[in-house]
Amino acid sequence: MSRFWILAATATFGVCLAGCAKAEPPEAMEEAATVQPGTIEEAAAVQDSAGSDPSFAELSPDDFDDPGMYDRLVFINTFSERLRSGAPVADMMAPTFFFVYAEQHECAGYTTGFEPSMTASDVDRRFMFSATFAWDGGDCDVPSDPNMVLPFHLSDTVSSWDRVDIEAVDANYTVFSLMDPSRHDYVLLNTEPSGDTYEITQIDYRWEYR
Repeated sequence: MSRFWILAATATFGVCLAGCAKAEPPEAMEEAATVQPGTIEEAAAVQDSAGSDPSFAELSPDDFDDPGMYDRLVFINTFSERLRSGAPVADMMAPTFFFVYAEQHECAGYTTGFEPSMTASDVDRRFMFSATFAWDGGDCDVPSDPNMVLPFHLSDTVSSWDRVDIEAVDANYTVFSLMDPSRHDYVLLNTEPSGDTYEITQIDYRWEYR
């Protein structure tokens, strides 16, 4: 595991102790996709039409080994469409959620931060969080104070992308990624059942230098 992922894992350690699903980097997606043959591929087949058909009408729960996977895809697709249009998503969040930020820099530097108890309403606004800059090499432009406060707005971030691809990161369809393949950054969403629907319990924003 690279230092970047060690730092990112350290940032999420508290929430993982609480039993959250493990959020894997994109390299793990191909492996996860092979666990449930056909399910992720079938969902991807209708992604281009998801904007006009957010209910995934070309699929049904019978197309999945676990019908709950279909429900989770519909939930995440709705969440993504709302983000892209700037619509509120607080009602799709857990009452409190965990936020993680992990940015990798070209100079072997890393900016990481987390907030362990964000309120659901925070997701619909621009909020501030504490972060720390760390580095391995001598080529980094090191800030005078490695501790900083940074802004983040989820909807502004996702709506600026040219496209949004949705993929299940794990075989149980509990963690999803939102990404624009042409970019370096992506979002990971942890979901948990909540009554007869689902809720987002953790949001990871990651930026990889590659």
